[in-house]
Amino acid sequence: MNTMSRTVFIPGVFLMVIFCQSCSDTTCKDVHALNLGVDDDCKYSRATFYITNSAYIDRFLNISYVERVEVKNGGRSLGDISKVGRPNNCSTAGTIHYQFTQGNPVDWSSDVYLSNGNVVTFSGTAEPSPANPCVLIKVD
Repeated sequence: MNTMSRTVFIPGVFLMVIFCQSCSDTTCKDVHALNLGVDDDCKYSRATFYITNSAYIDRFLNISYVERVEVKNGGRSLGDISKVGRPNNCSTAGTIHYQFTQGNPVDWSSDVYLSNGNVVTFSGTAEPSPANPCVLIKVD
């Protein structure tokens, strides 16, 4: 490399470094986000917890009715479900709504309180969906 080439090359590299630092990409980079590569702040889907059974039949064919369903996240109550049936969207009344944050999954559990005094417990993990703004989670 001759002297002239070095003279042009060194300042050119210096300018490229300065330019690239001043135009850093600030778009959302979380693969769980709804707006990957678009906005500055990542936006995540919502979850709706719901039940489909209003009664349970035990092995002796006794029917027990659902009196209450409590959903928890890490032992902390998210609330009670008061409506039976698959919701149409993430804002259906009688269901429990949860907003995912920072792409983190939610470890949930539900306690189904029955009219015979028994409690049936279900649990699972749900993740935000980058393709769907509403994640439906059946908890019974």
